[in-house]
Amino acid sequence: MELSSKEKELFELIRADVAARNIFFSKVEDPKYFYPLKSEGYFAPETVPFPVTTTEGLQIPIWQPIIYLQKLSGKFRNGEALDLAEDVLKIIDVTSEKLNDGSLNNPRLYYFFVNIIANVPNERVSLEYLKKQLAIWLRVGDDFYTSPEIIEKLIPKFLTEGQIDSDKEKADWLLRAVLNADYYLPRISIDSRRGTGKGFNRDLYWLDEILLKRGFSERIASNLSTSIVYYIAKQLKYIIRSEFPKGEYEFTFNDNLFHFSVIPRIDDHLEIILKLEPEVTVVIDDFENLEDEELIDSILGKLTKAGLALEKIGDFRNKLEGAIKYGLNSDSSIYLYKSFADLNDESGFGIEESFSAYLLKICESICERNPSSGNEIIREFLGPKYKNPVFKRLAIYLIGKFWSTYREVFWKLTTTDFRIRLFNEHSLNKEVYYLLRHNALHFTLNEKAQIKSILDEGPNGDKPSKDYWALSWLSALREVPEFVQP
Repeated sequence: MELSSKEKELFELIRADVAARNIFFSKVEDPKYFYPLKSEGYFAPETVPFPVTTTEGLQIPIWQPIIYLQKLSGKFRNGEALDLAEDVLKIIDVTSEKLNDGSLNNPRLYYFFVNIIANVPNERVSLEYLKKQLAIWLRVGDDFYTSPEIIEKLIPKFLTEGQIDSDKEKADWLLRAVLNADYYLPRISIDSRRGTGKGFNRDLYWLDEILLKRGFSERIASNLSTSIVYYIAKQLKYIIRSEFPKGEYEFTFNDNLFHFSVIPRIDDHLEIILKLEPEVTVVIDDFENLEDEELIDSILGKLTKAGLALEKIGDFRNKLEGAIKYGLNSDSSIYLYKSFADLNDESGFGIEESFSAYLLKICESICERNPSSGNEIIREFLGPKYKNPVFKRLAIYLIGKFWSTYREVFWKLTTTDFRIRLFNEHSLNKEVYYLLRHNALHFTLNEKAQIKSILDEGPNGDKPSKDYWALSWLSALREVPEFVQP
């Protein structure tokens, strides 16, 4: 569209006067100015200002043309000026590339980029485009603006009821990008310098807001596949492993003290280093698929192949078993919250609590909407791949909450070796107590008999005493006449 004579005069003014130019970009939004402004180079990345050091500290100037572009994108949302959408996305792309290679430095831009893309119709924003941009923004963007804007603006954009498969794919990818534990752990480390060890994290605040308080867990459950559950579970494992004790374990051989390390790697391999002369290192691939005894046997087998005879290991096996059970396969969940029933929307912003809460809310929605998918998740979390107590706890809690659907899973557990863990392992007690407390009145006669049989057996080991142990479980069953003490 041709500019009028007055508009041409206006362009002469903004070329010569910076103040007038800034006012212009803050006021106008008419699409007819786009191509004239573009032809004069106002959208070129080279015009982006760098941060400026002042007496008050570092200041990041706003790139004035981005204000116009953001207001222009508001018309896209209303179906107007859509012929300009591709050009605007290209400007973002080219500018992001310059920011990525270091030739530009203005972290505030990402805030505007996200808001512009949020206004562009979904079908005009490809998954490939999102992948390229977010890879840059999350790596070099402003921590304060970038991820929270993605969480608040872009995930809801693509995750709405009735969306087409391509939008669901974009929503799934965006969720994985902002739920990647590697992105949060360095920030948690930085936050810990504030003195609490679990400092405030803006990203986790917005994830909590979207996934817990605004009900997006229901959208995830109804629109995305259960693979997102296993992705979040995997990130929770990484978070737990980041807190894995970095110290060494000890074992004796020929009255001498030696050390070994058990190191879980980010590639799901397990590395065992024996500080002998010479040092011996073995790596176990896909160790999560092995039961503890299988894992120990695999480690000892590899040590034998490495030339370390089993008879020379001394008490290594016992110490290795302890390192795996009480180190590698443990977590802090029992100290962070008593039960998943207590892990509500006000759980705080600790990374382990937050990711546990995301799993909880999404799994609850899945169990409610799709019992067969919920059954699959429960069985997976009870299986050998998810050894940390947090996953067993969640599975037991889900069985208890959706008792009428999953009761058979629980009773089947009581016929396996897991029965001993259910009623004796401290980390699982609260979830089993919740299950009994909330469902005992619905037990059949046969189910009551099974519980009575378990109580008659007593605890595993000498401590606690049978009476004390039984009393703790009878407390959960106090509303059932058959279990009321005379």
